[in-house]
Amino acid sequence: SRELSAEIESDSGELSAEIKSDIESIQLLIDKLDFKEPMMAEEYINVDDNVMTGGGLTDEEIVEMVCPSNKEFKEVNNEITVRPIVLVKEVLGDVSNAIEFLINPLEDFTSDVKMILELRKVQSQLWTYYMSKKKQSTID
Repeated sequence: SRELSAEIESDSGELSAEIKSDIESIQLLIDKLDFKEPMMAEEYINVDDNVMTGGGLTDEEIVEMVCPSNKEFKEVNNEITVRPIVLVKEVLGDVSNAIEFLINPLEDFTSDVKMILELRKVQSQLWTYYMSKKKQSTID
């Protein structure tokens, strides 16, 4: 911008005439805007010279803003608990094992027949659910 001003002030060249012409064109456009206090074309061209900048961000600052620090990541990571996907087929096997254990318990373990009946109800519900999903997946 300052170089531009120096070239404008030195009336010794074709480039200076072109620049003056451009400034006049810009001034005409500014005047057409019908502002109460219009800005001069040269002020408009040099407006960035008066802008105070605090400098750009460093790469490290940008990365820090975009990516969480390791400490923050660890804190967030500790809060997230991932639950494993339990398949119905696996649960059916586990329930069958539990029923088998209750039917033939260890010597020092006593079981109630009601527990076995309840587990068989659960097993029946799981089996019905499992078969309905199996049928549905083969129809599609």
